[in-house]
Amino acid sequence: KEVTQSERKDSPITWEQLGIDALFIDESQYFKNLHFQTKMHNVAGLNNSDSQRSTDTLMKVQYTLKTGGRVVFSTGTPICNSIAELYTLQRYLDAEYLEETKLTHFDAWIGQFAVPVTAPEINVDGKYKVKTRFAEFHNLPELMTAYRRFADFPTVKIEAQQPDIEIVQVGALPTDDQVEFTAGLVARSEMIANKVVKPEEDNMLVITGDGRKLSIDPRL
Repeated sequence: KEVTQSERKDSPITWEQLGIDALFIDESQYFKNLHFQTKMHNVAGLNNSDSQRSTDTLMKVQYTLKTGGRVVFSTGTPICNSIAELYTLQRYLDAEYLEETKLTHFDAWIGQFAVPVTAPEINVDGKYKVKTRFAEFHNLPELMTAYRRFADFPTVKIEAQQPDIEIVQVGALPTDDQVEFTAGLVARSEMIANKVVKPEEDNMLVITGDGRKLSIDPRL
């Protein structure tokens, strides 16, 4: 019998056929960019990107939990940028609580625990820009109670005698080279804002790094 091209291919194995009953995900902060529906826009720290890796992980976590399996997230930074990341953790590990409390939608969830505040902030180029962030919080005891339903905080008590020190802040005027370089940072940030340069050519992360190096030692 002649074997056709389709018969030569191996049959794919689905996730359900693997028989996995436990997931252990280390450095789980890499899976926090999980997309959700919201009416809020231009809120700093609210990363609502559509990460395929996070979406794929959510489906695998949901299937594992619904079939009686276990899921463990391990991280040293459960919250990196915004309180909204707690909502993502609950979607992963305690979706039943969100359904029971009618907080499955992000806008309903954030309305219970935080309020967006608009205020001027200083940028890396030394200029002020108005930004909106979740800066006012309420019902935090209830939020922490919900968080502790699935989260554990192992702590290590450090028994060491700390020396008595006095912190003295000493102000120093910038040098001419530092002033000139800072002006260059401002010009670069304006070019980025006006989309004159491509992200791979220059971006705000690089400018921030250059500014930190300048504050330590211009030779960096």
